[in-house]
Amino acid sequence: MLVRRYKTILFLWLLCASTVFAEGGYQLQHRAKFNSNVKGIYITQETMEDRDYLEYLIQRSRECGINTFIIDLNRVTKTYEKNLILVRNAGIRYVARVVVFPLGGNKQNVSSEAYWTARFRLVDAAIRLGAEEIQLDYIRYEASTKPSAKNKHDVHKVIKWFKQQIGTRAKLQVDVFGEAAFRESTSIGQHLPTFAESVDVVCPMLYPSHFEPYQEHARKPYDIVYKAISSLQGQFKRRTPFRVYVYVELSNYRHKMSEELLVGYFHSQVKAVEDAGADGWYVWSAGNKYDRLFSILSKK
Repeated sequence: MLVRRYKTILFLWLLCASTVFAEGGYQLQHRAKFNSNVKGIYITQETMEDRDYLEYLIQRSRECGINTFIIDLNRVTKTYEKNLILVRNAGIRYVARVVVFPLGGNKQNVSSEAYWTARFRLVDAAIRLGAEEIQLDYIRYEASTKPSAKNKHDVHKVIKWFKQQIGTRAKLQVDVFGEAAFRESTSIGQHLPTFAESVDVVCPMLYPSHFEPYQEHARKPYDIVYKAISSLQGQFKRRTPFRVYVYVELSNYRHKMSEELLVGYFHSQVKAVEDAGADGWYVWSAGNKYDRLFSILSKK
């Protein structure tokens, strides 16, 4: 009798253990509720001008509760304007993403108001097209820049200028590296306490694939995302003076996972966003492939 009971207990333990190890603990430990007010996906200009695929993304997004499209604006075209009507008629919020310094700035363009003015034309065009918020990306020095305490002030000067030009016409979002959630990045010049007075929203890119050692963070996506958000809030004694919309990823390009693991991987990131009290989340997919996301949200 005792042997039989022991075998039963052992069998159940092995069954549970094998499930945890197979799942990487993602799905069993972390189940997101997906109840954030802001849920968005990133859209390239190419996708924006592909009417058939855009209509598919709009339909599936509405079915699954996605309410925001972050859409690249590299140039204004008739197709872009025409297809934007589809997005707005669907009740999806339009946030225009404008790259300020492709791959990061240098001493010349970071200090050039003429350069800023040229990039601002896209911002101005997006607002005229109905953008409720502007998201500035690559608003930083290039990664190879010599570390300096002055770099953050140089970058903030650019952000502040954009904010002044926008005025009350739209809210301003800025994308920042995951490192900035923990501390000042003296090379690229990103420091949230310095930027705070000039931004309405901060979008930290907290992709586990970008943190070293990436194998470890691939297995513990909840931990790194939660710690990053908590550290960001800690820079302001947990009274963050702007909204925080966290960029998460659907897959880890550096660490191969099964489809089952990827579902848990995504759940863990969003659960961390929810538990840490961030204001919303955006999903990044460079190729705008969101079927996994739609499937997950449909089964919530």
